[in-house]
This record gives sequence, C-alpha cells and structure tokens, in this order.
Amino acid sequence: MKLILNNDEKIVELNSLRSVDEVIEKINNLLNNKLILSHLVIDGKDLYNDIEQYLDRYLATITTVQIIAKSKKEFINDTLDSAEKYINQAIIL
Repeated sequence: MKLILNNDEKIVELNSLRSVDEVIEKINNLLNNKLILSHLVIDGKDLYNDIEQYLDRYLATITTVQIIAKSKKEFINDTLDSAEKYINQAIIL
C-alpha cells in the first residue's frame, strides 16, 4: 500500500500492515499535528465518512491511499467560504 500526502508531497510505501489502526497511525504521523484531514482518496474513491469501516473492509486489496489535508488556515478559510455561500443562497430563497 502506498500513502500519498496531498499531491506527492510525501509518499510512504507500506509493505506489511496488519490492521486498520496501523494505517490510521501512519496517516496521523504524516499529518504531524500541522495539517487537518479533509478526506482520503482510496484507489480513486473519495471518502469523507466511515473511513475506518472502509479500511477494515478492503484493507487487503487497497493499493493507494491519498491523504487530502489542509493547513489550519486553509481549513478555516474554506469553512468560512462555504458558510458565506450557504448564507447567500439562503438569503436568495
């Protein structure tokens, strides 16, 4: 399995993972408390929810996990932008 942080910022080859907890631990190590997880792209499939359940079900067949992460500043800005768009749409309706 290959873990890729964002767009090839950091690539980690994992040869023998035995559990979902090990994968989660590796992901958290890559995030290094500096980035916030947005979502994962596992073998081309975007996952925003139920990540652990998906990993548990398909761990043996997964080849690539792309970690999409943002800085805290990017995350806050994206959240505020989404809130602004939502409020503007609510006002129009």
